[in-house]
Amino acid sequence: MAKTLEELKDETRICKYCGEKLLASTNQYVSHFGVYEKKSKGYYYQTNCKECQREAVKLKKYNNIEQMKEKLRAKRALERANRRWSIYKITINTDFMINRIKKKYTVWHNDIYYVGVTKQEVKNRWYEHLYEMRTNTHCNRLIQDKYNKIRELYSELDDKEFQVLFETEIVKFEVITTLDKDMSKEDAHLYERFEIKALENKLKRDVKEDYLQAIMDNKSIEKLIYTQNDVILNLEHCKSSRDYLKEIDKKNTLGDQTKSISEK
Repeated sequence: MAKTLEELKDETRICKYCGEKLLASTNQYVSHFGVYEKKSKGYYYQTNCKECQREAVKLKKYNNIEQMKEKLRAKRALERANRRWSIYKITINTDFMINRIKKKYTVWHNDIYYVGVTKQEVKNRWYEHLYEMRTNTHCNRLIQDKYNKIRELYSELDDKEFQVLFETEIVKFEVITTLDKDMSKEDAHLYERFEIKALENKLKRDVKEDYLQAIMDNKSIEKLIYTQNDVILNLEHCKSSRDYLKEIDKKNTLGDQTKSISEK
């Protein structure tokens, strides 16, 4: 059955020429692949990324396709080698939806953080995160669980409407710092870990200050605990995220037990 342009879904594709795994989308501002229409057969993504399409014109002297691929892949490898490492932070903030949250959840981590390091172009790494969350394939269980919960809270929105809401009102992506391009992967991850610990310490200081201010203003500490229970989602480095994982597993276990009882 022929696909209309509206039915063409976001996906990750491997470019036939350079071998890079990149995002394909009908949003041409973020897509690395062009869209073409096959007569009477609907719309498709091109097999080569846009950059390779442009480079192929310059490399037309290479009549041998394999020679062209080799040239393009060498170019991509050089670009990556010359790119600096970037440490980035993803922040999911749900302040504006607190009333909606309280109707369904008694416990909620309000500000959610994820710190990562990449040698990709940072916008490409960001689009990958968004794509994986949308398709329920994110490797980090915690960030995927939080995304799914927020999606459930806006079940009245279709996928495109929710995508706009999530990317404009809820989630934020920023580069914290950049590192030397010649740094090893292992050393880059040490710096990533340092940034995670620095963020963890900052959150602890902020919460303590909020508690003291709440006491001075005679505000409800219970309310403060509900709205200031932040979590960093890097499982391998943070106690807060390991505790959050236990919450998820406990909830799933209780859910399975309830289901078993109801089936008896």
